[in-house]
Amino acid sequence: MKHILKSMFIWLCLTSVQNVFAQAPIITYNPSAITVTGTIPFTISPINTGGAVPAVVYGQVTTFAGSPTGLPGFVDGVGTQALFNNSQDMAKDAAGNLYVADASNNAIRMITPAGVVSTFAGSHTGVVGFTDGQDTSARFNYPDGLAFDASGNLFVSDCFNSAIRKITPGGLVTTVYHNTDTTKLIDPQALTFDRAGNLIFALEYGYQVVKLSPSGVLTTIAGVNQVPGYNDGAGTAAHFNGPSDARLDAAGNLIIADSFNGELRKIAPDGTVTTIAGSATSSVFYANGPALTARFHFCTGVEMGPGGVIYIVDLLNNDIRIMMPDGTVSLLAGSPSQTPGNADGILTAAQFDQPCYLRIDNTGTGYIAEWGLGGASRIRKIALAGYYLKGTLPQGLTFDSTTGTISGTVSNTFTTVTDTVTAFNTSGFSTTIITFGYQPASSIATLINLAPSVGSLDPAFVSTTNSYVDSVSNATTTITLTPTATAANSTITVNGQPVASGTPSGQVPLAVGSNILTTVITAQDGVTIDTYIVNVIRAPSSNANLIDLTVSEGTLSPAFSSGITEYADTVSNSTTSITATPTDSDTTATITVNGMPTASGTASNPIPLAVGSNTITVVITAQDGVTTHTYTVIVYRGEPEADITSNNVLTPNGDGKNDVWVINDIALYPQNNVTVFDKGGRVVFHVSGYKNTWDGTLNGKPLAAGTYYYVVDLGPNQRQFKGFISIVRN
Repeated sequence: MKHILKSMFIWLCLTSVQNVFAQAPIITYNPSAITVTGTIPFTISPINTGGAVPAVVYGQVTTFAGSPTGLPGFVDGVGTQALFNNSQDMAKDAAGNLYVADASNNAIRMITPAGVVSTFAGSHTGVVGFTDGQDTSARFNYPDGLAFDASGNLFVSDCFNSAIRKITPGGLVTTVYHNTDTTKLIDPQALTFDRAGNLIFALEYGYQVVKLSPSGVLTTIAGVNQVPGYNDGAGTAAHFNGPSDARLDAAGNLIIADSFNGELRKIAPDGTVTTIAGSATSSVFYANGPALTARFHFCTGVEMGPGGVIYIVDLLNNDIRIMMPDGTVSLLAGSPSQTPGNADGILTAAQFDQPCYLRIDNTGTGYIAEWGLGGASRIRKIALAGYYLKGTLPQGLTFDSTTGTISGTVSNTFTTVTDTVTAFNTSGFSTTIITFGYQPASSIATLINLAPSVGSLDPAFVSTTNSYVDSVSNATTTITLTPTATAANSTITVNGQPVASGTPSGQVPLAVGSNILTTVITAQDGVTIDTYIVNVIRAPSSNANLIDLTVSEGTLSPAFSSGITEYADTVSNSTTSITATPTDSDTTATITVNGMPTASGTASNPIPLAVGSNTITVVITAQDGVTTHTYTVIVYRGEPEADITSNNVLTPNGDGKNDVWVINDIALYPQNNVTVFDKGGRVVFHVSGYKNTWDGTLNGKPLAAGTYYYVVDLGPNQRQFKGFISIVRN
């Protein structure tokens, strides 16, 4: 089962994972020159028109496997439970498994993405040897370099055996090259394949860079075997001193970590060697800056990043350095004072203990192998995708390396600051410059205008006057204020509610009388404050109308209407008192009924009634105390019921006898209604409040002689009587 699993993952190693970031980022900040105002929160995010940038913390260093304190050993396990001894080169398969040349343990170790460490090939106990065989039955002597070929075979540089070994997908270890020429020192280091399938590697103490063809032929690319030195030139005219790592760039050049010389060398496809960074003749062992003035101290590892970025593993400086395509070298991660240590952290907050190799996978994750003092070793991870700020932000501002956002509040003055922000993904990078200038926060906290929605300010608005009066009618129930700030960067509240300069506040409800509206302007500095007061005086109501008036007995005549002020009501003699119920149209008004206060919608005190006419006076006084309205009701209480009679003959001939129809005592019932009908039921006479004046005419013309029928209604709450009357004409 173990062999089957090995075959599966080795087969996967050549199945390339697609790069999800197929385009390099293209970032800008808009604007790129920013004036930051003191004490004012600030934020700006980059605009990316290119490939996406992973949301990871660029330069975050963590311990992936091996002892956090650098303890050496040979233990399989999970993450930091596992132990290594002098870990060297690494290679990763498409399934995400990382392989480590565990040199002093003479084994090839495998680490899964979950951090599970196991022994893949070589001795389980660190036994030295030179034996081909199946996985852990094989023996190595200080394996250093690892690389996969196009067929899924894992190649191992077996350094002290002067051999190149191959592990097939089935786990079989064989020797593909073994140096038997004792006149040549072949101590192969890290491995890489060129585009033609040749295996490229450096000979650290052989002082050469060589290639092994697929057919097993070893040829020299540059340098002279066992002749150390420093010289640029073509092929064997060049000299190296401790070359330990070789990687191909996009143009097919070989980039060489020439460790003892403290240089990066480049071998062009035609074999010409040039120095691209560092100096073999300098006594300075650490410096950043332009490539040829930069200094390294035993740089053992080199790795090509997307977009032509070169990462340098600076072993004795305990740092990871970065060289951009423009040739600028800077410290990426590790101690700025080159102090060894074990700390995980971001960029220069992390510490390393003699890092020797760096390899980057297709997710933008870098893996760093550390020798460690005394042979201790471990594998660290570093995020090499995300946003990276080079420079120092003004105090109070922070940089979010997952988004590139710069934000914060500047608390101190500063001169102009220029920083560089670089966005990395697995296809390349984009760099932009951002410049910060400083200006103090404004202390202007005044208005240039303050306008009410109703009425006008008294006095007229002046920026230096802080108190105003605005008089409005009673009909105005709400009001707004529109404040306009002198300085656009100030903030405004009206009665505690935020208001944008030049826009109306929310509606403020108004009570009758004084209403204080407070407008507060706070300057940009957050300290300077000015306050404007507007006293809005809403006039009291002048409404003194009723919307209804009823009486407890009888019926008002005419029917109630707010605009009619005089009414009549007739009640029977048996009604000795009455109440009136007035309802006002404005609840702020007051009411009296015959001088006695009466609440709106409630009955007045009982009013005694004398026989005959009785006056009820309802007075409404508006809220203003000036406007009044009086409604009058004449209540007629009838006499004790009389024997109402009428003459039944009408002889309208002008002789003074029976010329008009007389109903005795009808005047006692002023709300009477009298109706006369002819034989056909047609109304020939009708009147309210009859006063004994009808002379037997219709529309001014004499009615024909004959008998007519009448109905006399004495009024509300009174009886009716009926009878006949004859009109006789001579």
